[in-house]
Amino acid sequence: DRTITLPDATGTLLNSDGDGSSLTNTSGKSAYLEATFDVSTASGTLALTGAGFTPSMAICFIGPTSGSAGRIFSLGGGDGAGNEGCVFDRHNEVSTTTLRNSTASMKYVVSASADHTFDIASFDSDGLTFNTSKNGSPTGTAFIGVFCFG
Repeated sequence: DRTITLPDATGTLLNSDGDGSSLTNTSGKSAYLEATFDVSTASGTLALTGAGFTPSMAICFIGPTSGSAGRIFSLGGGDGAGNEGCVFDRHNEVSTTTLRNSTASMKYVVSASADHTFDIASFDSDGLTFNTSKNGSPTGTAFIGVFCFG
């Protein structure tokens, strides 16, 4: 175990070594990325770039652009190592229900038989890449926002 003092009198982050040299994951980097995505697109990949660093985790959300089919909002995230999940509202389906998906960071639901899911494939040097999976024949344009942390 290490003792961390935040911060010392000079504003320096210290640990029990006294110099902060053995601390890890202290970069404190963050970035916000956004895109639109045509949910009728076949399954594949979607790369978001512009972070300026390699993220180590992401908080993701998706929703319809104005006038698009789908009355859904999904919020999720992941660490790029398969640990991800999201909650989503199935407003366009038979009933208004909030559900959880433990294998995707985002899910865009158009109907009970048409959706598009997004799971984090990798964290890259300037952002991240999602695997996308189309189910049925969803239509519309989704707005995607991602908060990246490194």
